[in-house]
Amino acid sequence: MPGHIGTSIALNTYDPMTMPSAQLAAARLRLLRGGAPVAELPDDALRELLHQRALDFRDNALTSPERAAAIILDGVRAGPPAMVRGRRAFAALSTCMHRVHDHRVVASHPER
Repeated sequence: MPGHIGTSIALNTYDPMTMPSAQLAAARLRLLRGGAPVAELPDDALRELLHQRALDFRDNALTSPERAAAIILDGVRAGPPAMVRGRRAFAALSTCMHRVHDHRVVASHPER
């Protein structure tokens, strides 16, 4: 897994500028729960903030879509069933890790 990839998924998922008021209220609540000081922010300013966050997600990622594709294809060619890049991705797989070698994680698949 290449980690945070700079894509337009947030922009393609929703448009904060035309978001219905109920959805905007839910977004405000999520931000408040995360500690963002948006309780008194006017709706138009919140829409701008959400739009900027979507742009930042795309533009400020550590991994470009091209680099992510290269990481994934290199990993597939090398043969391990899973690969990670970055501490968060590594932590996400830590519960199902089988062994670690050369910054690659080979994950065991839990029995179903």
